[in-house]
Amino acid sequence: MAGTVYEPLMSNVAITSQLDKEYHQVFVFPNFFSTDPNVIEDLSHKVPLHQCHDIYNTVFKIISTHQEVEMSEMASVRRANWIKAEWDSFSLDTNGEEIEWRLFVKKVVDMLVRIFQEELFLEIKVFYSRDKDEIFMQVKASEANLRVQADIMDYMTQINITRPHHLTYENCDTNHTSISASDVYPKTGYSTVCPYAKFQTKAAYQRHDLNIFKTYKTYTSGGKKSRYEKEMNSAFRYKDKVRIVFDMIASSVDLGALLENQIILSNFCLHTEPELNYLKENWASFTKFYKSQPLKAIREYYGEKISMYFAYLDYYIFWLIFPTIFGLIAFIATRFYKNLVNFEENLDFSESLLLLFSLALSIGSTLLDQLWTRKESEFAWMWGTTDMIEVEQQRPTFKGDYETDKITGQKRKIRHSKMDRCKRSLGFTITFTFSVGVLAMIIAIFIAKREYGNYINYFSLLNAVQIRFMNVVHRVVAKKLTEWENYEYDSQFNNALTIKLYLFQFINSYASLFYIAFFKDTCYENNCMKELGGQLFWILIINTFLNLTELGMPYLRNKWALYQESRKLESESKDNNDEIKLNLTPTEDEAKLPVYETPLDDYMELVINYGYVVMFSVAYPLFPLFSFILNILEVRVDAYKLCYLCQRPFPTPANSIGNWIDIIRTVSIFGALTNTAILVFTADVFDQTEIKDDLGNVTGKQSLSEMYKNGDLWVRFIILEHLLLLFKFLLISLVSDVPKKVKDGLCWSKRISEERTMHGTIDPSDKKEIRNLAFVKTPGVKEFYLDDKNIDTIV
Repeated sequence: MAGTVYEPLMSNVAITSQLDKEYHQVFVFPNFFSTDPNVIEDLSHKVPLHQCHDIYNTVFKIISTHQEVEMSEMASVRRANWIKAEWDSFSLDTNGEEIEWRLFVKKVVDMLVRIFQEELFLEIKVFYSRDKDEIFMQVKASEANLRVQADIMDYMTQINITRPHHLTYENCDTNHTSISASDVYPKTGYSTVCPYAKFQTKAAYQRHDLNIFKTYKTYTSGGKKSRYEKEMNSAFRYKDKVRIVFDMIASSVDLGALLENQIILSNFCLHTEPELNYLKENWASFTKFYKSQPLKAIREYYGEKISMYFAYLDYYIFWLIFPTIFGLIAFIATRFYKNLVNFEENLDFSESLLLLFSLALSIGSTLLDQLWTRKESEFAWMWGTTDMIEVEQQRPTFKGDYETDKITGQKRKIRHSKMDRCKRSLGFTITFTFSVGVLAMIIAIFIAKREYGNYINYFSLLNAVQIRFMNVVHRVVAKKLTEWENYEYDSQFNNALTIKLYLFQFINSYASLFYIAFFKDTCYENNCMKELGGQLFWILIINTFLNLTELGMPYLRNKWALYQESRKLESESKDNNDEIKLNLTPTEDEAKLPVYETPLDDYMELVINYGYVVMFSVAYPLFPLFSFILNILEVRVDAYKLCYLCQRPFPTPANSIGNWIDIIRTVSIFGALTNTAILVFTADVFDQTEIKDDLGNVTGKQSLSEMYKNGDLWVRFIILEHLLLLFKFLLISLVSDVPKKVKDGLCWSKRISEERTMHGTIDPSDKKEIRNLAFVKTPGVKEFYLDDKNIDTIV
């Protein structure tokens, strides 16, 4: 196969293997060699041959069409013909209409090994698990092949700006590498970020090879920026290598089909000890709660998607400082100021503070989402993902027929059924039914509260537990529904799941609070604000307690599974008088850890907490303070979970927090309305309207019910909420989503990257020469000479 149909991507000339000690992907297969009945129980059943053929073609992206026959000289068709020939040879040996699944899995894995080694030229390492029920395969690519694949996929890497831009590639020598960037590119606001450019192994139109060390930033094996060409440099960090190798493999095989059919049990990328230890010590340590997060290290280890979540969490904690200060002042005034002044003055002063606190929450929520949008664009610029187009692989469970897409020309699953829309409508109907059910539960709790008023705290506790319990139950149902709805890409799946979960959790989490604030006729001790604050307090306590299980439950499950496996191995060792290796390899140890798929649950928890703060903190002014403390703890909890309790997630790129920003903006609007309504209708801030006679003398004060009837409260509510919403929309329209520094930086980056890849110039005349372009004279057109006799007169 090698040297005939396929040529290597690039030979390893002058590339040392010391650059690549780490492996970039791990694949786990069932042990199809085993003779243990317990191990091969799931592999010994018979499967129709035609079904295996369909899976085989899907895995290796084979389509039998007349077009491929006509294009038989194309390399892709020669590859397809080779893979088809392998299947024909395999099917002839089966001698029947059915085949044992174990033999088919073995054939597919054998083909994978050949493709990895002979087509992609990956280095592989294969070994058994300690109980020999699984086969582990580690793969990695050479530095040379990584560079070729990065060139093929237009991978974005940072330009090295330590070399003066006026030096051409021919006259640049290593003596100039000591010149600092500031000597050439003064560090102004827009030039503080090194430009990103598509990785190229050759300069424009292959006129000459690019000097990788002088054109792009290079890194040592630890992922740090290298200073000298002598060091064992790589053009990529580990997260870059993982992405590139994944793209290499995905271009040849359908990983989704392998996972769906359990030919691959799992695949993941490995932790790297030096970087992980740094994060454990400086980020995942609870004793470092006072330190800021190392976002640069997080991004380089886990990728931009996870880093963007922690960046937003950092920003949210900073924002909480302001409502915390206002809330503390409001709490002290409403609780203790009455000892200093008379009762009526105390009411006026505390209510004024509550009004200011409500306005601060409403205005602050607008500042949060608008200023975050600006900060988000700055992160995307710094991380080189502003113009990112995420090329997604189809989901493993997506159902469709494998064929050539008429639009893109790519081989992929195509769904022709129109039932998916009906499924999605039904999915939201079921979510709505769940919401109605949870409203019924909340009503039942409040009826019991009214009947047994002496146990109000117990019912508040029960309501808080019910909220978390129903969230867990609905999440399981919503995930199964979204799977059933058959979404093609993970982004579509996550967006649909997010909407279902948030709509339900919005109702489940806030319905009881809305009822107490606006609809309940009589409250405990005739004080709805006190009951509303008590309900918030119990929600806070239960959420704090249950959040601790984020660490405890995964840890205990993992330890229990390892304990059971060790006991089983010890028993087998005694029975067979064999020595069985009882210690896990680091790779197998990581394979036992749970998978961290996306930060969806973390975002959901954060946004629900944000809703409590901006919508109901007026009833319990200390809530922002407790939320501030708990979110500082949440940073370390999530960091610990990632560093200790989960497999290393794929370093997915991202340029924003996705549709969560739209949800946050919606919550901000609800916050403005809810805070105003609580002040006007629940806190009775405006219930002291004086009644005067015809002579202007005060004869009494208007009651709250009379103000309801006269519409005074509604008028004040409408005026206040309109003013707040007007401010919100003015701020959104006046404040740009992208700072000028970022706009200028992106333009500057484009110029610098073009200078480097276009032979050091972006002048149009030089571009024409580099690309061997020239304007030509149109045949038959006469030359014109400027003379008064040659100028026509138009009448």
